[in-house]
Amino acid sequence: RELAHVEAEFEHQVLLGVTGSGKTYTTARAIAALLRDGKRVAVSSNSHKAINNLLAGLSKFCQSEGQSLRGVKKGSAGQPETACDAYGIITVAASEDVTPDFALVGATVFELAKHPATSFDYLFVDEAKRVSLDLGVERQLRRLAAGEAVETRQAPTRDRDANPLSHP
Repeated sequence: RELAHVEAEFEHQVLLGVTGSGKTYTTARAIAALLRDGKRVAVSSNSHKAINNLLAGLSKFCQSEGQSLRGVKKGSAGQPETACDAYGIITVAASEDVTPDFALVGATVFELAKHPATSFDYLFVDEAKRVSLDLGVERQLRRLAAGEAVETRQAPTRDRDANPLSHP
């Protein structure tokens, strides 16, 4: 109910807090409520570790509440640390396997930028102060809910010599 009230008033939400203050706890419950309402949600960050941490918190909550979960995490082939092994979430290496039939998608901004304009109802960005959001990605989303303050910058590139914000 609180989420619906907040949603009606603001396009972007920011949740700030120090380590251990409950950001992941709160975010997991907000995502679970959106999924129950039939929304399609993306979770992103600058690192697979941060994405996996939030997905694991969500997974644990959904499992404890008996809520079904159908999610996909876009990982990288040959890099097991990019995988999320949690209740209701599978990891895929190919972008084409991140299909619209998954209500929950965990992926980097680079992956999310590959999806059509209306792919997601909500985007949760963990460690957002470290993420540079492409304006095209931002326009693709109807709402943005952030784990920390978001700074929108020019899109990062894959050329590490040309741009220090390049993808690792």
